[in-house]
Amino acid sequence: MKISTRLVVGFAIVVGLIIPGAVFSLYTYHQIHEKFEVLKGDIVPGVIAMSEMDAATGEAHRHLMEYLAHPTEEQEQGEARSALKELENAGLAHLEYEKHIGQKERGQAAELLTRIRAFSSALLGVFELSKQGASSDELLKAERETLHPAAAALSKQLKKQKTVHMEELADAKEEVHQAYVTGIGFIVTATICAVLAAIVAAVAVTRSITKPLRVLQEGARQIAIGDLDYRLRMDRKDEIGQLGRDFDQMTEDLSKILTSKEALEEANQQLTSEIAGREQAEEAVRENESQLRITLASIGDGVIATDTQRRVTRLNRVAEELTGWTLQEACGRPLEEVFSITNEETRAPAKDPVARVLAV
Repeated sequence: MKISTRLVVGFAIVVGLIIPGAVFSLYTYHQIHEKFEVLKGDIVPGVIAMSEMDAATGEAHRHLMEYLAHPTEEQEQGEARSALKELENAGLAHLEYEKHIGQKERGQAAELLTRIRAFSSALLGVFELSKQGASSDELLKAERETLHPAAAALSKQLKKQKTVHMEELADAKEEVHQAYVTGIGFIVTATICAVLAAIVAAVAVTRSITKPLRVLQEGARQIAIGDLDYRLRMDRKDEIGQLGRDFDQMTEDLSKILTSKEALEEANQQLTSEIAGREQAEEAVRENESQLRITLASIGDGVIATDTQRRVTRLNRVAEELTGWTLQEACGRPLEEVFSITNEETRAPAKDPVARVLAV
């Protein structure tokens, strides 16, 4: 496998571990977001509505009791009616909101509104008795027999629904916490796995690179010290394997070149030796020729030298005088042209002595 492919595979493994973590994180975020939406849109408003209605109920009841204690305080009656109005509006708003949630919630909201109206009717009934001139004892009796039960029933209903909403709030909080913990746990696990996978991939890729590089380094060292027979012999299929094969080919080519160079140097030395020997031979020939020339010049008789083709190559001074040819003129000419021999008695051409010598 090529190094680039190994890097891509290692990167893909790490990304493959990161992506599920990212997807699960988004899923966890979506769950938490939904829970918060439920909290914001249903549970929290319900708890607030119950608290507001409970406060309005207590406010109306308090103003009534203040009025009963001080019948001349008309302001208390107005405050009580205002609190009842707020209570009615809160009950209607709660019923309208609960209609879209479910049948059970809508029924509970309608029952609560009924309790609110029963409480309002009982409280207003006490005010009506006061207008009609009822005594304090009669007003207190009406409050005890009609308003107090209606207030207790309303308060009980409010506490019941508030308890339900608080339980829902606790459940939602627990679900959000569980989703958060699960999400964090998965993210931490995925992160650890991704880090471990990255470390493993990095170590594997590093080893797959550094180990053959050390082999290449050793090969370079062996070549540097002159061991041209050293071969890496890598069978890897990646870029470093190809580099190793190229290295072996380079070493083999270098060995061949060096062998050829050594053979060439040896041939050159041999040729130089031969040239030196030839020069020495030529020098000896020149010396011999010089000595021969001196010897020929010192001889008192005429001397003529020819080659194997019977062509004149040398004449000494006596021969030049006898033949009438100079060395420059006679050199290269046939012997019989330069020097003809006749029989002293018969005057006939005598046999050529050079021909007799060459015939031997």
